[in-house]
Amino acid sequence: MTCSNEGLLRIPKFDEIKITNDALDIDISKNKITVIGDSAFANFLVGDGTEIEIDLSSNIKSALAGGLLELSGLQTLLANGNPIVGESLTYFSVSLILFWPESMKHLMSLGQLDLFGLRYTDIPVDAFDGFSKSLLSLSIKKSYLPNIPQLVCSL
Repeated sequence: MTCSNEGLLRIPKFDEIKITNDALDIDISKNKITVIGDSAFANFLVGDGTEIEIDLSSNIKSALAGGLLELSGLQTLLANGNPIVGESLTYFSVSLILFWPESMKHLMSLGQLDLFGLRYTDIPVDAFDGFSKSLLSLSIKKSYLPNIPQLVCSL
């Protein structure tokens, strides 16, 4: 489902949608969405085992709401340039963040983290606390980090 670069200010209101496939990809990137309401995805009836990928990159948000995070099959959330929270994510990609999001500690199932263009010189000592046991892959590219932080070495 693609709604990319449509100038959207909010998530479109979808009629009841029954998802019967093994996977659902939703692309709502490159819009001007400021808020994702608690009921934004309430009409998505997702079957057990359905993996959901949502691309919210390049929007202007203050935070992601519970409605998004209640999608039980949410596996991948691409949110470059957006604050993030979510406990069921296994893959997270983010770029050009100016500070380490406090909400990263909630990503307890995270297996892969891709960081691109970090704009600071150190990663907080508790940055990986929520997902240090589940993280299998970490990619850091084009950052201002002067060296590999001890925190990364201890993963």
